[in-house]
Amino acid sequence: MEMPTTASRGDEYLSQAQFLEEFDISPTTAYRWRQDGLPFIKKGKLLFYRRQDISRFLNGGLTSSTQAVS
Repeated sequence: MEMPTTASRGDEYLSQAQFLEEFDISPTTAYRWRQDGLPFIKKGKLLFYRRQDISRFLNGGLTSSTQAVS
């Protein structure tokens, strides 16, 4: 159940662990950011984030969009 690191459009995806490590945040902070509108993709129990969504969220220019992938 692994998400590809890149999609056909060049969008890079980070796993939850990669996201936490790269941005040096706690799982609680990631949860709060999701509640505040950071889009994520849920595949089973795993969470993934698009790098461009993270950048847009942190720069204040993103609306919420969440997908479930089976």
